[in-house]
Amino acid sequence: MRKWVKLSKGVTDAVSPNLRVLTYNILSPKLSNIGTMKKISKENLLWDRRCPLITQEIFDVFGLQEVEPAHYMTILSKKFDEYFSYYIKRTGDKPDGCCLFLRKTRFDVLDQVFVKFVDHAECDRDNVGIIALCYDKKLKMNAVFSTTHILFNSSRGYIKLIQMNMLLENINKLFKKHELSSNCPIFIMGDFNMTPFSGLYKFMVEGFIDLAQSGKENQLSGQNCGRSQEIKKYWLNQTFENPFSLKSSMFMHENSPDNVSIFHLGSESIVDYIFYGSIKEVGDKILPVQGKEFLEKRNMKSFLPNEDFPSDHVPLVQN
Repeated sequence: MRKWVKLSKGVTDAVSPNLRVLTYNILSPKLSNIGTMKKISKENLLWDRRCPLITQEIFDVFGLQEVEPAHYMTILSKKFDEYFSYYIKRTGDKPDGCCLFLRKTRFDVLDQVFVKFVDHAECDRDNVGIIALCYDKKLKMNAVFSTTHILFNSSRGYIKLIQMNMLLENINKLFKKHELSSNCPIFIMGDFNMTPFSGLYKFMVEGFIDLAQSGKENQLSGQNCGRSQEIKKYWLNQTFENPFSLKSSMFMHENSPDNVSIFHLGSESIVDYIFYGSIKEVGDKILPVQGKEFLEKRNMKSFLPNEDFPSDHVPLVQN
């Protein structure tokens, strides 16, 4: 059983909006036959067994990754019909995509953007993202929510950076289009395929990355695996700046090397995040108060998915 843990110091329930946000890579069945799953029993990979477990909890906002179009249309959009829902399939021949759900009783959706990273001249990968501008009827303020699934390949750190930067640029365009207040809260959730305190992580939370000081391309995400490759010289002069002041909702719990959000034969690390913030520093009104704790490797009896966890990732939750 995953326990709730405190996320913020000095924040009480009195100032919390009691906003429950979740991100979850649910493991597409069409991607479950890869080598990293070879130690998983066939029963634990069955979609009919995993699906009810995946959809049992309710949240105000949730972003899902590795969702197949048929599962979105026939299962998720119908089960969660009390939510506004948006889906985008990865481009090309990829079998899955991302979806974003927003509770209708709490939010009015004012605008949405679907981001295809392959539209960038230097990005040849099929990853995608969704952005939604909402009016929060409980807090009586606008808020921006986004979900994405960044490239898995650890050797292509520069492509991951382009994708993350492109998502942030599209959020910034939405701010300008609607003349949003600099205090408008932002929540960016998803599978970022990077580890805590890597160069790409620091780009999200510190707002800047110096490629000339970032080492080899396969080190940018902190995964330090895959083919070692120098960052190309013509990339080194590029500056990437994050226009937002973001924090990771689980920052206080990302230091332990034993904590994981993904646990299978190919990866045992934290790769899933909920970043929150605004153009200005975030006020107490939207600080997350608590979240579901990460799994600890030493407490795991087997790789994921197993009889307790229906995906190779665990859902990341903030409240």
